[in-house]
Amino acid sequence: MSLPAAQSPDIVEQALAKVTQIATLPEVTAQIVNVVDDPDTTADDLESLVSSDPILSVRVLKVVNSAFYGMPGEVSSIKQAIVVLGMSGVKNIAIAAGISKLFRGGKVHESFDAQDLWRHSAAVAAAARLVAEKTRDDRDGVFLIGLLHDLGAMIEMQALRPQLIEVIDAMADEPGLSFRDAERRIIGATHEEFGLALCRSWNFPQAFQAAVGHHHEPGTAPSEYQRQAQIICLADHLAAESGIGFCGTVNHEPFPDDIVAALGLTDDDLADVRERLPETFALADQLSE
Repeated sequence: MSLPAAQSPDIVEQALAKVTQIATLPEVTAQIVNVVDDPDTTADDLESLVSSDPILSVRVLKVVNSAFYGMPGEVSSIKQAIVVLGMSGVKNIAIAAGISKLFRGGKVHESFDAQDLWRHSAAVAAAARLVAEKTRDDRDGVFLIGLLHDLGAMIEMQALRPQLIEVIDAMADEPGLSFRDAERRIIGATHEEFGLALCRSWNFPQAFQAAVGHHHEPGTAPSEYQRQAQIICLADHLAAESGIGFCGTVNHEPFPDDIVAALGLTDDDLADVRERLPETFALADQLSE
């Protein structure tokens, strides 16, 4: 039997209090989030902040010059990267570089480890970017949300490892049991709730919080942010179809045909996204290298 919903906030708060590595966003990354979200920030401010971290600077230039952005070897400085991609684009790369380091922690279960979760998250990010190309939404924004969408499972991995193992075992023992139903029964809260709480603690934008916290049920997100949650929900299913990484969080949930219609996508659009996803994922997966 599931625990009463009223207990969920307490469970989430207690788990966040236990977490060490993942609960604190890397300092420079946190500063970048705050700087870019400040309307008074200039490109020079962002350049100075990114350049203050030599390792981050190298990673940003590596990603900007990768095939993912289609500008191999053309960008030679952080200032130029900001001109080409905009402040938001550089911010997203910096956050992705910081987030990828959190997906470590070894094998929890024979069918689950942190690297598998990162691969799935990178596949969702890639699918979200491809969907956003079709719907003319912010490609870089939904790409980053895709990387973040299952962060709540990382909290479970660190703070509630025995219960997470029980969740995965329960799914194996009960065909048709979804990951979230198993979470509710065994943990008393879902990875969406944990992820939402973490994004709030990091002061991430409301759109990010909504998509991370409602990506399995976009209709429950605040109306102004439902579109981002819809894109991530669809991308989650498309990534699971591809079989890349840990897909257990999506298993036994119906394909969101209603979201396909709401986003105005055609069968040809979906076919093109499915065809291009493996290659786009391979490029996105390089963010962790």
